[in-house]
Amino acid sequence: ELLMLKCALLSTDLFPKIDIAGAMKTGNLAKAKAHAGMNTLVSMFSEAKLEPSVGYSQVSGEISLTISVPTNTQEEISEPKQAVIWTMLGFMTNQPTLESLFAEAEGQKEEEELLVNRCLHHFGKLTGVGIASIKIFGHNRTLRLVLGTYKELSRFSAGKP
Repeated sequence: ELLMLKCALLSTDLFPKIDIAGAMKTGNLAKAKAHAGMNTLVSMFSEAKLEPSVGYSQVSGEISLTISVPTNTQEEISEPKQAVIWTMLGFMTNQPTLESLFAEAEGQKEEEELLVNRCLHHFGKLTGVGIASIKIFGHNRTLRLVLGTYKELSRFSAGKP
C-alpha cells in the first residue's frame, strides 16, 4: 500500500480538475446535485466505496458530501484513488504503520509531514477541491465534508488574506 500511495502522490493526472466553485454557486440542492463537477466528485467517492450524497445549505451556501465510514477496513485497497482518499480521511486500518513507513522512506521524522496531509494536499491540488470542515455523525457512521475551493482554503489556512 505504501508503494501504491507513493506512486499515486507522484501522479499529476490521478484525479480530474473539478469546478467546485461553479457547484457552490448553483443556489440550491437540485442544481448542486446536477452539476457536472459534483457528479465527478460523487463518482470518485463512490468508486472509493464511501457511498456519498451531496448536501447544500440554502442559508450558508455551503456544499457538502456526506460519506459512509467504511465498516470493512480490512479489505484490500488496490486502486490508487481509493488509497489516497481513504488515507486523507484516516480510514486505512494500518494508517499509523503507513505514516511511520512513509516518514522513514522520506528520511524525515514522523511529525514533520504526515502522509494524511500529503494526500489531502495532492487531492486538493489536482481536483481544486478542499475540505473546509468535517463533522462526524457517530450514530449512523457518516462524515459530512464541507467543501470549498482548495486555492481559497489553502490560502486561508496559511494565514493569507
